[in-house]
Parts: sequence; structure tokens; C-alpha cells
Amino acid sequence: DASTAAARGAVVRARAAATREAKVAKAREFNERHERAVAAHQRMQAQPRHSAALSHRENASYMRDFHEAFGLPAAEPPRTLAVRAPSSTTTLVATRSRDPASSCASSSSVSSTRWREGPTRPRGGLVDASDRPILCLAVSDDARDCVVGSADHACYGFDPTRLADDGPDTSAPARRLYSKTEGHAEWVTAVARVPPICCSRSSSSEVLSAGMDGKVVRWRGARRVAELRRQGPSVSTLLVDAAAPLALTCAYDGASTLWDLTGNGEAARFAIGAAPALCACWARGLAVVGDRDAPGALGGLV
Repeated sequence: DASTAAARGAVVRARAAATREAKVAKAREFNERHERAVAAHQRMQAQPRHSAALSHRENASYMRDFHEAFGLPAAEPPRTLAVRAPSSTTTLVATRSRDPASSCASSSSVSSTRWREGPTRPRGGLVDASDRPILCLAVSDDARDCVVGSADHACYGFDPTRLADDGPDTSAPARRLYSKTEGHAEWVTAVARVPPICCSRSSSSEVLSAGMDGKVVRWRGARRVAELRRQGPSVSTLLVDAAAPLALTCAYDGASTLWDLTGNGEAARFAIGAAPALCACWARGLAVVGDRDAPGALGGLV
């Protein structure tokens, strides 16, 4: 009858209206996405050269928006120097028992005449340590021990003097600083020699290693002595003070950490900004750290 036909017509018209509204909403959403994409492309075109080096700023902005959207507390990097008890560590940072200049002078005991004559073995020698890239190395003062860090998560030690003169063309490392229970779980990005004043009497050759897994490990020979840090932000730089039992690590979260090598613990932590700390230099009691916000982000620690 007429009432049933009218009802059916009303249903059809409602469905058609709903379909039109859905199509309009979908088109509106597409236009908005397109406008956002165009705006993002324009922003990228307006950025200066090498803007990829500043990607950490966009990442920090994204993380702030993420925390605000979910009501999470903002993660603030360390801004001030926080010294660990006991206070003797503070005295250690402020005073030096030895002159760094004299330490550097004593370590360069190799005669300069050897360098004037050139290498005794021009063809060199090969140490087949790993099939992965070598990312860092550290050589002892007497040049009889070299430790390299690899992208295969291990460190390798060998004697460079055996590669000289009439030694073999190819040799294998003498030791491997890694096991299933000890060592790094990611790339080894930095290694450094532990100063003799921090080593035991039975061993004057110890090394520190740091990696992308955030670990900082102390080794004696092929054995792990201690883990100064088991986890944390990826480490970019590792330095050791030759005049005091201190080590400095710089990380990708912008923080730099001082380590007390006498107690294998954290002595202090500081940051000059939120950008990743990529490089550092330590000489004559002054540590200078540079981060990704160069050229204006340099800080010193005496």
C-alpha cells in the first residue's frame, strides 16, 4: 500500500544520504591528508642543507607530543652535575695527583728516528679478526697490545709487533673479548686503555669497551672484570684520563658520564643539551664535549 511504499522510499533516501555523507567525509579526509603532506614537503624544501643531522630535534618534538597525548611525564635529560657519594670522588675530579703533560710525555718514548726512516715492512701485515667492520681500536703505550672493537659485538686483542719485519703476512687475534654470558649485545663503538695506576699489580694491561647496547665493560686479558653499566643509551665516545682513575663516556641521549675506575662505578653525570653527544676530547685536565647541535654546543669539565 501507499504507507509501505513511503516507508521504503524513506529508507532508500536515508541510505543514499548516508552514502553521500560518507563519500564527502572520505574526500574531506583525503584533502586534509594531502594538505598536510604538501605542508610537510614544503617544510622539508625550506630546511637548510644537511638538515638530516638535525633530525633529533624533530624526534624530541614528536616524543613531547606523544607524552602529552597519553598524559605521561616528560623525560628530561640530566642538566646539572650530580656527583655520587662518597665525597672523595669529588676531590678526585677537582685535583690531580699527577701532571697530565708529564704522563703524555712519558708515553711517547718511541724514538722519532724510526718514523723518519719509514716502515720496516712496507707491505704491512694482516690480522684476520672478524668478517664485520672494525669500528674502534686502542693500543698500549709499549705498542705490544692492540684491542679492536667490531660490529660483531666482540673485541679482539693482538700484538702488533709480531706483524713487523719477518713475521707472518696473516695472523689471528690472540684473544677474543666476548662470550655468551659476557660482553656486548650490539656493536662495540669505543675502546680505551685503562691507566696503569688503576690496574692491578698482576696486570698492567686492561681495557674498557662501550657499545650501542649502552654497556661499559672492563676487561683484563680476555676476562671480564666488571660491568660499569649493564644497560643504557648507546655510547658514541669513550675516553680515559691518564692522570687520574677516571673515564668519560658520551651517549646519544645527550648525557656524558664520568666513571670512577677505582670502584668501577658512576662518579658524575652531566649534559650540555638534549642533542646526541658525538665526540669529546680530554687533555690537561679539561674535558670538552661536542654534540649534534654544533657549532654552538661545547662544554668543558675540569
